[in-house]
Amino acid sequence: MGFVRIAGLIERGREHSKCLVAPLPIILLSPGARPPTESSLDVAECDLIRKIRKRGTILFADGAKSWRKAAESSGLHFE
Repeated sequence: MGFVRIAGLIERGREHSKCLVAPLPIILLSPGARPPTESSLDVAECDLIRKIRKRGTILFADGAKSWRKAAESSGLHFE
């Protein structure tokens, strides 16, 4: 089974929020397997962190640890 994956960031707290998306590599897994989380390499290669404003930005993730690493290496606050 192939998982088509998309990484995304959405701005919170505004009426007209911005949304950034980027494709991630397709991963082949056996049927019934859990969907894969983003690796540090996936997050780095999708380049979404570079496209957001740094000042006053806090990054909230869905649980994938790779986003924390990317945020901290870019000087963003992570929660």
